[in-house]
Amino acid sequence: MDEDKKSRLAPYLREALETDALDRSFLQKLAVGIYNPEGKEDANKPAAVLDDAYSDFVLELPGEVQADVDRY
Repeated sequence: MDEDKKSRLAPYLREALETDALDRSFLQKLAVGIYNPEGKEDANKPAAVLDDAYSDFVLELPGEVQADVDRY
């Protein structure tokens, strides 16, 4: 991210982005996940689709597990 965009961010988010991802606190991870201006491009990606081999495998799983797979 260029310095001009960083200077316009809220101080807490700026600090979270400057912190290494592995060293971020829970609240910093939450802030980056919600307000990260670089992460907005992922919102326009289409939903993932399983190929036929995996779809057949998922149908053999218990219903509760199938629901989890659908959710993810």
